[in-house]
Amino acid sequence: MRHARKKAVSSLVLWCLFGLLAACSGSSTGIGVIEYGGSGGLPINIDLPETAMRGEAIQLTLNTYGSCTTPARTEVQIKGLEAIVTPYDTVSRGTSTSPCPLGIRTLEHTATLTFNQVGTATVTVRGRNNFRGNVIRVTRAVTIQ
Repeated sequence: MRHARKKAVSSLVLWCLFGLLAACSGSSTGIGVIEYGGSGGLPINIDLPETAMRGEAIQLTLNTYGSCTTPARTEVQIKGLEAIVTPYDTVSRGTSTSPCPLGIRTLEHTATLTFNQVGTATVTVRGRNNFRGNVIRVTRAVTIQ
C-alpha cells in the first residue's frame, strides 16, 4: 500500500512539474486527456454510431479534459477497416487579466471517418490518462454494411 501511495505522489509531483513547465513556456500542445481521475472520475466519452454504410461519412465525437486548455486539432488515420483518432489540446498559462478557470472543463473534439470496405471497422482513440500521463487506447467497433 505504501509503495502505491508513493507512486501516486510521485506521479502527481511529475504532473505538477509538467504544468509548471508548460506555464513557463506560455503554451504547449500535446495529446489530450481522455481519462480524468480513473474509476470514479470523469468518464471516457466517445460517441460513434454502431453501424454505417460503406463510403458514408460518420462523425465521432469525444471529450478531453483540462483547465487552461483549448482543443487544438484531431488527427485521423484510416487504413482499410482500421482508424486511429488522436485529439490534441493546447495548454496555456493564465495571466492576471485572464486567469485559468477553476476546475476541470470538458472539451469536445470531432472527427469524420469514412470506411470504403464492408465488415467490422475498429476505431482506436489515443489519449492521455491525467493521473499517470501515459497514452491509453480505447477501441470501439462499427459495423460497415
